[in-house]
Amino acid sequence: MYLQEYPKGLGISLWFLGSFLAMEVLINLGIFCYQKEKIPRPLLFFWWMMYLKVRNCRPEYHKYFQTEIIFISADEEPKTNQVDALVRLIQETHPELPSGIVGIGGGTLLDLSKAVAIMLTNPGSSADYQGWDLVQKKSLYHVGIPTISGTGAEVSRTTVLLGPQRKLGINSDYTTFNQVILDPELTKGVPKDQWFYTGMDCFIHCIESLKGTFLNAFSQSYGEKALELCKEVFLDPLTVEESRDKLMMASWHGGMSIAYSQVGVAHAMSYGLGYRLGVKHGLGNCLGIPVFRRVLSRWCCSLQ
Repeated sequence: MYLQEYPKGLGISLWFLGSFLAMEVLINLGIFCYQKEKIPRPLLFFWWMMYLKVRNCRPEYHKYFQTEIIFISADEEPKTNQVDALVRLIQETHPELPSGIVGIGGGTLLDLSKAVAIMLTNPGSSADYQGWDLVQKKSLYHVGIPTISGTGAEVSRTTVLLGPQRKLGINSDYTTFNQVILDPELTKGVPKDQWFYTGMDCFIHCIESLKGTFLNAFSQSYGEKALELCKEVFLDPLTVEESRDKLMMASWHGGMSIAYSQVGVAHAMSYGLGYRLGVKHGLGNCLGIPVFRRVLSRWCCSLQ
């Protein structure tokens, strides 16, 4: 782990896990926040609890910097009431808005980070904004650092939440991260089953994008590249390092694709399974594939 302290009032702590690229980007992020804000407001980190156990990290260093680390479990999918509770916690413990939010983890942590960044600058409950383009005010500056690949949450314009009535995203131009750090090294230690189901999430939403009625040249170019990378990851004899690299880029391209062409029936099935039965998103997508195949067969299409 690498630590570097910057002048008092910079409002950021730097901590890295083996990537010089991530180091350089976070240094630039710290400088940007300082130049942008000019005041020593804290930077909040939403960190996946399990990540500390997997990577044997020590969080003590945050005491030396103007930051706050909020550890969040990813055992369940993100909920609107969870977002609202986090927003209340931040508002009650900070007299003014923080400099920004940094989400580190999988799709759950990234979606929570995006949702909280929105709700810190918009009134009401996060459930009020589930839908399309309902967010009126610019979100707080927020950064995403994925530690698992496949969801596309690091680049999508939505944050999918379990609400009081349904599972639905907050879709808006203010949802996307201001900055993203992609480092395949951070995905080391992901359990094999979780790696597979999250990778299948990427594969499935690429198929839905490319077979969907909202397909356009922009989403097609990203979807085709993501699908190509997914097939290499799942079918070709790659090394572990190559698989990590390619799946991370497949996730990025796949997220870009669905941002402009939307998902389909497999994801709709997964949303229902997640809301009613608590089924994790990637597994739910796989369970929805038979339904997806039947729908495609009516259109004389295939998954090939």
